[in-house]
Formats: sequence, C-alpha cells, structure tokens
Amino acid sequence: MKCLHLLVALLISSPVQSSETFKQITQPCKASEETQNACDAMAIHFGTMSFYSYLCRLEQVGKATPEMFPSNPKVAGKTERSKEIGKVAFNSAVKKIKNEFPNCSIQSIP
Repeated sequence: MKCLHLLVALLISSPVQSSETFKQITQPCKASEETQNACDAMAIHFGTMSFYSYLCRLEQVGKATPEMFPSNPKVAGKTERSKEIGKVAFNSAVKKIKNEFPNCSIQSIP
C-alpha cells in the first residue's frame, strides 16, 4: 500500500511537458540533415499512404479513374540523398497500398 501511495505522489509531482505548437513538435527534425531526412521520409510515407489509399478505394468502387493517378510520380528534395530517401518512403507506401488494393493504378517511382 505504501508503494501505491509513493507511486501516486510521484505521478502527481512529476512535471508534464506538452508540445504546444507544431513548431515545437517538429523542432527535433532540424537537429541534423539526417533527422530532417527521417522526418521528411515519415511525412512522405504516411501522406502517400493516406492520399493514395483513399484514391485507390475510390477507384475500387468506380469513383476514380486510372487517369487520376500520376503516370510518373516524383518526390522533391534539396539534395540527391533526400530525393532518394523520399523515393524509398514513397515506394514503401505504394507496396503497402498494393497489398490492400492489388488492382490500384498507383505506380512506384523507378
């Protein structure tokens, strides 16, 4: 019982830190070029998953056409390394999407 009281006291007295702004949340991404690349890759991956999964679902039910998908998708980046990382993130998302929607018109970046 004493342990429970001690644990509750520690939890109550522990400072709670919250990120109040988007800038604060993303600040660690600016620590180095590699952390920025990692953050960008996550954004590309999950943005691709979200947008194209929705578009593939619309295509599956006949509300989207293959023409709505880019025939030559590209990712932007400041350096060749960041472009390559973006390409890997995009293609990883495409692979997952194709598992769920095998007939989807989305294409990987060669």
